[in-house]
Amino acid sequence: MDHMQLLDRYHAIKRQLFDRYYHTMNEKQREALYCVNGPLLVLAGAGTGKTTVLVNRIAHIIRYGNAYEDCSDVPGITQQSLAAMEEALSLPPQELCPLLSEYAVSPCPPWAVLAITFTNKAANEIKERLAALKTGGQSVIPLIRDTVRDWVPEISAREVGSVLTVADGIAYVEGLEGATYGEILLFEGGIRGMVQELRSGVFFPKKSLE
Repeated sequence: MDHMQLLDRYHAIKRQLFDRYYHTMNEKQREALYCVNGPLLVLAGAGTGKTTVLVNRIAHIIRYGNAYEDCSDVPGITQQSLAAMEEALSLPPQELCPLLSEYAVSPCPPWAVLAITFTNKAANEIKERLAALKTGGQSVIPLIRDTVRDWVPEISAREVGSVLTVADGIAYVEGLEGATYGEILLFEGGIRGMVQELRSGVFFPKKSLE
């Protein structure tokens, strides 16, 4: 078996592993879950699992990125490594999470994920379901929080703004013309926060995370 045949078999088994991990979801739900690049519209009736798809898709994008659809070359594939992957198909689905992390491709930084709902009830439900999901024994919500806390600034150009007001953990800042949504900012005293809203004019609010 040449390398291209090994590679095709590798990606086929990899997809089988992901399908087994998400065995509680049907084929159409998994199809939406694995679509991580570009816009996606999911149309379904009440009680058909739309929220389940959304929550698992957020976690999947953070954990594995485009692992399922990726077909790039993988050096060093052998018959033995493929046999080990096939053996993993017999594992209980909940034990596959650490293994699947090895196939992650361009996972999305947790702080860059934005989920918008039309009601507070729906937002709370999504947060509760995300908190219940586990990544190798770790909840997704602390994973998002820890990513922001462990962020190390890589400054190519320094821009200094002025804090106008601070209330309820939200600081209104002016003078940062190059700020972008989701950007993590560093305040005096080592306090970090994420840009949550940009407004026309000279200032924007920034929600403090610590």
